Amino acid sequence: LQDPPAPPAIGGAHCDGQLLASDGEPVAPGRLPADTGEAARRLWAKVLGATHADALPAIHSFELAFDVRSLRPGASNRFDAGIAYLETDHPRSPFLRLYLQRKDLVSIHGPDGSWLIDGDTIQPLAGRDYAEDLRQLREYRSLAQNLLGLVQPSRLRVVSLRALAVTETPPGAAGASKRIDFADAGPCNLPTEELAQVARHYEWLELRSPDLRVYRDEGDARAGVYRGRMGIEPGSGEVRILILHAERDGVILPTRAILVEIKTYAELAGGYRLPRHFLVKEIDPTTRPLTFHRRDATEFGLIVGHSAVNPRSLTLEAFQPPH
Repeated sequence: LQDPPAPPAIGGAHCDGQLLASDGEPVAPGRLPADTGEAARRLWAKVLGATHADALPAIHSFELAFDVRSLRPGASNRFDAGIAYLETDHPRSPFLRLYLQRKDLVSIHGPDGSWLIDGDTIQPLAGRDYAEDLRQLREYRSLAQNLLGLVQPSRLRVVSLRALAVTETPPGAAGASKRIDFADAGPCNLPTEELAQVARHYEWLELRSPDLRVYRDEGDARAGVYRGRMGIEPGSGEVRILILHAERDGVILPTRAILVEIKTYAELAGGYRLPRHFLVKEIDPTTRPLTFHRRDATEFGLIVGHSAVNPRSLTLEAFQPPH
């Protein structure tokens, strides 16, 4: 997380309804702004090479199954989860179908809106009684979009991209043992000393894009652009840490952030590489300086045999309530 105010944003403005990149041109999938530095271009090319996705068909849908653990101090809740994701040219796209624990209790966001299907009972996800169901649906929709950006990063619309150089942490700095400092950028405060020690050996990129998402984004949706810091393993080029902030008018929203720590990757049929074992952490508002929860996390384990990219069987009908 950045403690000092973020520097003025470059790019991210709108002109005639189009989002502009840092070079003043409209953003487009896969296009790096003309003013992107050579170091950032080389590192981005390494990230793209690690995914192998540029040589594969564009992803427009997937079905993923997870073994999920919700980790809290003194408690751990384990359950199965499944998400189906579909992109179309419909204004409500992308669509999501979600089950947690029970396969007959399904939340969907589709062309007809958001719905809860409990056996034979169908309810629109509207009103206070369904606020938690709607929150979960939005949360997993954010997760799906972030996974898509990690699996096929060349599809992201890039507002700006720069390489970050890790520097020595000043002696006596607040939270120094869990902090990473960068030249020409604010520090990141990580939840544990162990993670910070590993992260100091990564290569880092800062990416600004409208195509990544922060959980609990009810306050972030107006921002439009998200700022992600990617910690990249030097040997493999794989993204191992993603620190993602919402921003508004070029300034980060310090409490609107998630940290994704990716332990391992897996290759699905077709050659697509997905995070297999990863943790997602949110901000602990009680910490100073602000950082992520040390123990609270959601841990995901991808069930490879029940997951697929661009499955032919996934159609628009899966995202519509039964009639």
